[in-house]
Amino acid sequence: MMILFLALPFIMVSCDLIEDIVDEYEPNNKLSEAYAIALDTKYNANISEETDDDWFKITPSHGSDTYDKVQISVTNVSADLKIRLELYDASGKSLESHGATTGGQTLTFTFATPGVEYYVRFSGWDGFTDHRSTGSYSFTVSNMNANDEFAPNHTIETAEESLEYGISYNGVLVSKYEDDYYKFTNPTPNAWNSYTFSLTNVSEDLKVRIRLYGTNKSELDSKGSSTAGADLSYTFISKEDVIYLQVLGWDGFTDHRSSGNYTLTVSAENPNDEFAPNHTIETAKPLEFGRSYNGIIVSREEDDYYKFTNPTPGVWNSYTFNLTNVSSSLKVKIYLYGADKSKLYSTGATTAGGNLSYTFVSKEDVFYLQVLGWDGFTDHRSTGSYTLTPVVNGNDDYEPDDTFEQAREIKSFPRNLTGKILATAANNNDGDYEFFKVTITNNKKVLWSITPEASNTELHFDVYDKNKTHLGGADGSRGQTITGSMNNTTGTDSFIYIKLGGYVGDNGNYTISFTETDAT
Repeated sequence: MMILFLALPFIMVSCDLIEDIVDEYEPNNKLSEAYAIALDTKYNANISEETDDDWFKITPSHGSDTYDKVQISVTNVSADLKIRLELYDASGKSLESHGATTGGQTLTFTFATPGVEYYVRFSGWDGFTDHRSTGSYSFTVSNMNANDEFAPNHTIETAEESLEYGISYNGVLVSKYEDDYYKFTNPTPNAWNSYTFSLTNVSEDLKVRIRLYGTNKSELDSKGSSTAGADLSYTFISKEDVIYLQVLGWDGFTDHRSSGNYTLTVSAENPNDEFAPNHTIETAKPLEFGRSYNGIIVSREEDDYYKFTNPTPGVWNSYTFNLTNVSSSLKVKIYLYGADKSKLYSTGATTAGGNLSYTFVSKEDVFYLQVLGWDGFTDHRSTGSYTLTPVVNGNDDYEPDDTFEQAREIKSFPRNLTGKILATAANNNDGDYEFFKVTITNNKKVLWSITPEASNTELHFDVYDKNKTHLGGADGSRGQTITGSMNNTTGTDSFIYIKLGGYVGDNGNYTISFTETDAT
C-alpha cells in the first residue's frame, strides 16, 4: 500500500482584513431585515458586492402629528463607490432617490416628513444603473428641528390659539404637504368685524395661500399669492365668534405644491358702530326719537336693527326716519316691522351715497327698523356708513279719539276744530278713525261741515245715537267738503256720535266746524 501526502500552504488572513469586508449590520439586504438606527449616530457600512443592498430603518424623533426635516449625511465614501440612496415608506413604497455622480463623493439628502417610520436603502451604482459599484461609507441621520414653535398645528383641531392681534409670528411650512392652522376669537362677539391677514417675509420657494373657516369649521373664504416669495394681505369681514386660519403652499393652481417660511400678522380693526351686535331683530338696539345716531354696515351681509317704542301707546302716530351722510359706496335700504316682528313696509335709495327719508304711520306700541345695503334690486349688495335720525311727527292734539269711549266732546257752538287722519280709515278697518260726541239741546239743531286739506283725500262719516245705533252717514269724493245735521225734538237734551274716516291722500288733515240753530 502506498500512502500519498499532499502539502497545502497555510494562508493566514489578518483580522483587519476581516473587519474591512464584514458589515456588522448584515444581514440587511431587504426591507424586512432593515437595521434600526439611532439618530445623530455615525454608522460605518460597506457595499461588499455589486448586488448588495444596505437597508436601515429610520424613526424620526418628532411625532407623527407634526412635520420636520430629516437629514441623511453620507461621508467617508471609498474611491470606487458611487453611493446611491433611496427612501421608502413603511409599506415599502419608494418615495425619493438620490445618488452621487462620482466615486468617493459625499451626499447630503434632506426630506420633510411627519414623524413616522421610514426606510433607506444604500447601494452602489455607476450614475445610471443600480448595483454597479462597491465600497465602504459612513452615514448619520438627524432631525433638523426645522418646524416653528406652534407645531403640531397641522389640523383644524390642533389650531394654535395663543396668537394675539397686531403681533407678528414666524411660521414654517416644512413640507409641501403641511398645513398650519391658527385660531382667532372675535373681540366683539356676535358683531361684524374686519380682519386683515398679512403674510410677509415669504421665502422664495413658497407661494403662500390661506383659507378661512368659521366657528363650525366650514370654509368661508380663501386667497392665494400667484408669485413665489410674494407677500399676501387679505381683509376679511365676518361676525363669526371664532375664525380659523389655514396657511399652506400651492403652485397657483393646486394646493400643497410648495413650502417655506413666512411671517404672519393678524389685525382686528373693530370698525363696527357702538350698537353692534344688533344684526338680528332679536338683538335690535333701542333708540330715542329726536336724536342722530351714526351706524356702519361693515359687511354686505350685515343688517342693523333698531327698536322703537310708541310714545303714546295704542295711538296712531307718524314717524320719519332720515338717513343722511350716507357713504358713497352704500345704497341704503330700510325695512319696518311690527311688534310681532312681521314686515310692514320697505323702501330704499336708488343712488349710492344718496340720502333716504321715509315717513311711517303706525299705532304699534313697538316696532323695528332694519337698515341694510342693496344695489337697487337685490339686498345685501353694498356697505358703508350712515347717520340715522328718527323723528316723531305725532298725531293731532286730541288723540286718543279712535273709539266711542274716547270721542271728543262738543258741547258749545260754534266750534271750529282741526284734526288729522293718519291712516286710511274705511269699512271698519283698523285705521285712524276720529270720534266726536256732540251734545244737542232739546229743540236745537246742530250742523257740521268737514273739509280735507289735501285735494286727493276723500272723507266720509257715520252718525250714531247715544245707544250707538247707526243713523246714517255721508261719503265725499276727493277734496270734497261733506256736511251733516241733526235735530233734537225729543223733549230732553241728548247727544250723537260722529265717526269720521277717510282715504288719505297727500295727508289726512281736515277742518271740522259745528254750528247750532233752532230745530226745524
